[in-house]
Amino acid sequence: MRVLVVDDDKLARKGLISIMNWEKYGFEVVGDVQNGSKALEFLKDNMVDVVFTDIDMPEIDGIELMERCRTEYPDVKFVIFSVHEDFRYAQKAMRLGALDYISKISFDGDDCDQILERVDRKYKDNLLKKEKRQEDHGLRKKLENAWMNTRWIYDQISSYTFFLRLACLAGCVK
Repeated sequence: MRVLVVDDDKLARKGLISIMNWEKYGFEVVGDVQNGSKALEFLKDNMVDVVFTDIDMPEIDGIELMERCRTEYPDVKFVIFSVHEDFRYAQKAMRLGALDYISKISFDGDDCDQILERVDRKYKDNLLKKEKRQEDHGLRKKLENAWMNTRWIYDQISSYTFFLRLACLAGCVK
């Protein structure tokens, strides 16, 4: 999975990149930028699967970045990595589909493996759910098509039966 790290604090960005064992869980950091505006620019030219972002940043904050990506880059998933421990921020992020919400204040380097395992699992679960929805949609389309074909046959038989009855009433068929 390709990762973009977004934080206006350069030390926090570089620290997060260096402390995590990204490769162990199949992640690759493909970039790091200082705010949501730069993140959107980066996303225009680069494939990204997961964005680790702070919330409080100049220009475009992490929540607004998530909101804008919902329409422009709907397959990109988010992990919030922020000093804000206010429940409202976490709730908003989770409602927007964040895979996780990590507090910088209570973050411990020993948590890195658990965090990446959790993000990896949730990301893959989301992919499976999306594939299932697509499968269900495909099956629904097949059923609709089968129904339409069956409906056409039914209409043809009904028409034939109607004309056969008319012919019988008219005494044309014995």
